[in-house]
This record gives sequence, structure tokens and C-alpha cells, in this order.
Amino acid sequence: MNPELVILIESRVKPHNVIKFKNKFVKKWNVIDNYFKHNNGRIWILWDETMVKVINHESSSQFIHYSIYHPNGDMKTWLTFIYVINTLDQRKKLWKDIESIHAGIIGPWCLMGDYNNVLKAQDRIGRILVNENKYKDLVDMIEQTGLYEKESITRQLEKAREDLYVAQTNLLQDRMNIQLIDRVKDCTNEVLSLNNVEEQMLKKKSKVEWLRLGDGNNAHFYASLKSKRKQTQIANLKDEAGDQKSMEMVMHAFDEFSKATGLTVNPSKCEVFFGNIENKEKQEIQETTNFIEGNLHFKYLGIPLTSRKLTINYYMPMIEKIVARINHWSSRLLSFAGSDKVTRKSPIAWKRVYSPQEAKWQPRINLLGFVC
Repeated sequence: MNPELVILIESRVKPHNVIKFKNKFVKKWNVIDNYFKHNNGRIWILWDETMVKVINHESSSQFIHYSIYHPNGDMKTWLTFIYVINTLDQRKKLWKDIESIHAGIIGPWCLMGDYNNVLKAQDRIGRILVNENKYKDLVDMIEQTGLYEKESITRQLEKAREDLYVAQTNLLQDRMNIQLIDRVKDCTNEVLSLNNVEEQMLKKKSKVEWLRLGDGNNAHFYASLKSKRKQTQIANLKDEAGDQKSMEMVMHAFDEFSKATGLTVNPSKCEVFFGNIENKEKQEIQETTNFIEGNLHFKYLGIPLTSRKLTINYYMPMIEKIVARINHWSSRLLSFAGSDKVTRKSPIAWKRVYSPQEAKWQPRINLLGFVC
């Protein structure tokens, strides 16, 4: 990613560290900030001068208003970045400032940032209702300036999909129409592009949320793990009739599977595990399944299945079985050279490996063949 312009809010860089920070981290970028309007320098505008030119026109503790130009001098747009102080009086003051800025705007103008407000009561997330007095001034400012809310990426994607559906429907009526074919291609590319943008935004939001709340082995960290685990497990199988009926449905599914594959369930090798189940219900389920009741913790391949971290002692029975099997295999299949024991059948038969010659032993190997 090679951005032309970057906007930062809440940098948390103290005024006496600003120059050191800029020289160390953003020395390749030009920077505008509003420290002279607010001690915390709530907004930073950074841009690459080789790609765009930025001119600062006006600023306050809540916004920076500037214009963006091409390197050749042609104007691109007006841009006002907003980071609203979350008090009603400060918000009202900002809306009046925007109305004043609007009076001198000629050409395209975009306002973006954190408004700390909603346009209508339905936009509020959560149970706390919003009083109309809290957002009425924002609505009045938008009507006064002729601004409008840009559609979210999700809405843009929905609209692009609708356009693609219409284009494909029209193409079905006239399959050889070049204009309709091009229209379908354009709509498809638009959907793919917006879908990719939405995916990247969601990924970034999830990472930010994780970094903000999940780091440090805190409560949110473990809550996230539990939530993910619940998404990938089946806690129980139950319908409106209760557990007994549910197990009958499970056994019926096993029977259908057996009819289709020829494989059958061996009840003697099956166990059912209960938790917080009454004895009567246990008995009914066991009569339905013919499975014996198992006891936790049970083992698989000799290793207990548990949520706790296992030590080496839990793995020793399996390791000992593997080692014993390897020893048995080596003594049964390896030749004299590879076995510590003399087996009944030698895989290789030899004749006179060494013969005397002038009182010295010289190696001479005569390979006769293999004995299976």
C-alpha cells in the first residue's frame, strides 16, 4: 500500500515530543497538526509531496480544513477532517464553523472523521435512546450546507450487486448484444472491487478490536477464545420433544448410514456420556442406544482427553507401545547384520566371506542369493 495522504487522530504525542517524533517516524512526510489549537494535537494530516500538494486553510481544536492539489497544480478537492469534542456546546460550535466554511467553497468538498453524533435515533447502537436535541443541530447544518451522507461500503456493495443482477437479466434477453456484455463485465468488476474493499475493512476492524481488547491475557482474551470454540462445536442435539426423541433421531441417522454403506455401529464399543441428566432420562437414552455409560476422563490411544496441558507421563504408555512395536518389527524382519537375534530364516545366505591368502585375510564376497 502506497498512500498519498494519511490522517491520524489521538496520536497521544505530547507537545514537547512532537519534533523528535516527526524526525524519527514521519521525516519523509509533510505534516499539518492542530497543537496550537489543542494541547493534545488531536488531528495530524500527513502527505507525500511527490504525489499530492496540501494547503491548510483553517483549523480549530475540532477540525482541519485544507485543499488538495495534483503535483502539476490542478486542484483535486476540498477536504475537512473532523474530530468532534463530545459535548453538546462544542458540537454546536463546530456545526456553525462548517456553515461558515461552506460559504467559501467552490468545487468538490468532502467532510470526514469522527462526528461523535448520529443523524437519526435509529443510528444509535445499544439500548440508550438519543434525544432529538442531541442531533438536531447536525441535521440543520447538513440541510443548510446541502451536504449528504455518503453511502457505506456495505450499501454500495448491495447497490452494485443489484446493478449486476439487472445487467445479467437484460443480457439473457439479448445474449449477443456487445453493450450488454460490456455492462455485465463492468458491473462484475465493480462488485469484486467493492467486495475486496469491504473484506479489507472488516479485517482491519477485527484486528484493531483484538489489539485494543484482546492483548495481555485479559478477560476479553479468554472470552474471545470461548466464543470461537462455541462456533465450532455442537453442545447438544435436541428438538422440541426432548432428549429422548433427539437420540431416536440420531440412531435413525446411524441406521440410514448403515443401509447406505454396509457399516454398522458396534454397541459394545460405544459409550454415552451424561452431564446434568436425571437417572430416568439416562435409562431411556441407554435403552434407545444400547450404549453403556462412559466415565470421564476417557482415553484415546492411551492418552486421556482433557482440556488441561498434559505432561510427558501421560504420553509414556503410547510411546512404550510404539517402541515395543518397532523392536518387534526389527527383530522379525532385519537380516543378521541388522538384528541382535538369530532368526529362524535368514533373509540373505552367504558363502565364504573371507578366505586365507599368504597368512593375511583378504575380503572376498560371493553373493549366492536371497532366501524369502
